[in-house]
Amino acid sequence: MLERDRMRCIRCGVSVEHRPRSIHHRQPRGMGGTRLASAHRLSLLVLVCGSGTTGCHGEIESRRSHARTLGWLISKFEPADPQTIPLHLDDGRRVWLLDDGTKTVEIAGA
Repeated sequence: MLERDRMRCIRCGVSVEHRPRSIHHRQPRGMGGTRLASAHRLSLLVLVCGSGTTGCHGEIESRRSHARTLGWLISKFEPADPQTIPLHLDDGRRVWLLDDGTKTVEIAGA
């Protein structure tokens, strides 16, 4: 994931090499975490700036309904494969995260 996201916040693009950063789980693990290996699929993990209360991670967590609409949060009960649910970026691009550690980017209007 770190290689795929190139040490940049996938949401805003800022380098997080020397600043607060965190791994955002698109599918929440719950208060106690989880032992399920599937919770750590690369299609569910993104590198974002900030913590759960600051930066892009804080924005995602504080606007959960909006984040669901944009693919940043996925319900545990979602029947679709997370690889088929794109992240919608502010600049109009859509990004599909794949379990092989790669991503596919669609440019708006293309």
